[in-house]
Amino acid sequence: MFKFFTHLALSQKRAAIFRHGFIVTTQLRLVNNFVKSNAKLDIVAYNELMRVNLRSNEHIKKIADLYDEVIRNDIEPNVATFNILMEMWIKEGDINKVSGLYQQMLDKGIRPNSVTFSIVIPAQVISGKTDQALELLQKMISMEESLEHKSRIFYKLFQNLKGDLALTKNFLQGIVDHKINIDHKIYNDLINAYVKKPDLNGAFEIYNAFINQGGMIDVITFTNMIKAIIQADKAEEAMQFYYEVKQTGIQLDTQAYTIMLDTFVKMRRTAEAQKIFVEMRRSKVKPNVITYTSLINGLGQAYNYDGVRNVHSLVRMDLNVELDIGIYNALMDAYNRCGYIHQVLLIWDLLIIGELPIDNSTVSIILDSCGYGRVIHRILNIWKYLHDKKFPLNLNNYHSYIEALARNQLFDEAKNVLMNELKNKGFKPEAKTIRSLLNFLHDVPKKSRCEYEIIEWVRNEYPDLAKEMKFTERKRVVTKAAIT
Repeated sequence: MFKFFTHLALSQKRAAIFRHGFIVTTQLRLVNNFVKSNAKLDIVAYNELMRVNLRSNEHIKKIADLYDEVIRNDIEPNVATFNILMEMWIKEGDINKVSGLYQQMLDKGIRPNSVTFSIVIPAQVISGKTDQALELLQKMISMEESLEHKSRIFYKLFQNLKGDLALTKNFLQGIVDHKINIDHKIYNDLINAYVKKPDLNGAFEIYNAFINQGGMIDVITFTNMIKAIIQADKAEEAMQFYYEVKQTGIQLDTQAYTIMLDTFVKMRRTAEAQKIFVEMRRSKVKPNVITYTSLINGLGQAYNYDGVRNVHSLVRMDLNVELDIGIYNALMDAYNRCGYIHQVLLIWDLLIIGELPIDNSTVSIILDSCGYGRVIHRILNIWKYLHDKKFPLNLNNYHSYIEALARNQLFDEAKNVLMNELKNKGFKPEAKTIRSLLNFLHDVPKKSRCEYEIIEWVRNEYPDLAKEMKFTERKRVVTKAAIT
């Protein structure tokens, strides 16, 4: 019968992350029922109960009570029992009790496992017993377990150092000084885990220990670290780190350069992105479609027309890269941002004449560009072409078209698309589209009637949207002429 209980405890433990209080209450009620029926729990069941309590800070003190119950019932604790108890005292910050439990465990002839070491080693480091901790670490490494399992255990070990950078640094230096051999994959996994936390200082401490031991990080770890450094808004440090790593002889690949470049672009550090592109070509690493697209996007955001034009020339001459719609869209958007509308139209015409595939982004870019460029005849021709080709327009395309019309004071057509065509196609207008049209109308004399019609239409057709846009009812002004 206790096997059923153990199974239930396990299944509830998995759900405990969502409902700590309910799960613990349910399990304790279950225990009481078992006790009343004179049923006895085994050590596995007790361990599962203790684990659930460990994951709930509110019930952590109950673990000691459960352990007392184990002793009273003459049930032999096992390695998992002691691991749970030691982890509890790590959480509580009572390091001395961790050491005492570890000794009790040895006295009982219970063989520690790697989880035990991941708890006891940090306790020794925190207590200032670094040499003893390093001896235990060597025992842990010698245990025959999979590399993946060891990586997880190492991460847990460093987690139990409570983020204390001085202790971490001291421990890592001890590993280097004692020439304790740790597989490079474990170092890489640790670095990546700290980068994802994010804990850049911790990642660097592990990286430095790895390098001091003569290790060589791989491209993936380098890329993750450089990405984290850039996202921490430390562009100069990122470039310095890049040059330092390059001196170690690491060979970066296209993906590493591209991720680095793309991250700089997203952080609006276009100058650094260009440096990386130059370094990439100097190292004879071939850019790919994503590399070019990211760089073009960055240059467009910086309004760097010469840069966009130069990269455009490079990509046209690069026989290793097949231009896709992503690159064409990036070029069109970049030229549009730089104010070179004729370049946008040239690319659009190239796509249409060559019957190359376009997407919704292409359509919005060309309509926005024509709207800004006041090229009215092209706006109307492009829209007709899209309808004739039965192109699957999306809501953003309609927004771009309505704004392009309004920007060029074609208000009747814009109003017709908003109030009729958009609805006939099954789309509900967005607040941004209506606000954009009203803003253009507001700046044009004698268009208040048109504004009023649109607002009334929104109130009648889309009350929720009217509420969102705060279209309150206007007070009706009754004139003398109206009375007569």
